[in-house]
Amino acid sequence: MPHVRIDGPCSVQSFWRRFESKTSRDNQRIMKTLSAYSARDASSVLVECVVVEGYLNQSFLVLLSQKEGGILIRLYPGIAVEKSPGVRACIGWLAELVLEHEPDARRGPESLGT
Repeated sequence: MPHVRIDGPCSVQSFWRRFESKTSRDNQRIMKTLSAYSARDASSVLVECVVVEGYLNQSFLVLLSQKEGGILIRLYPGIAVEKSPGVRACIGWLAELVLEHEPDARRGPESLGT
């Protein structure tokens, strides 16, 4: 399953508080974040995403989970989505959005999101 680990001081709640819908376009795909939902215990955030690549149009949820020492970004468990290059790119893009506001954090060594 594609995922990205962010190591260092970072918070899913910080990401959720500053969340706004964004779109990324290139020659191969369009990626969009639509909305974000926080868990009551502040341990995770769900991000609703859409990826359009060629004929394939997919809507799915990405889970950002607070872990000891960082954040894990992955597809919501049990979701039926083709793990296409666009879906993998979207997970990597979300990691970049987290890192934009977390100057002391970095991608973990086993990141597989892109």
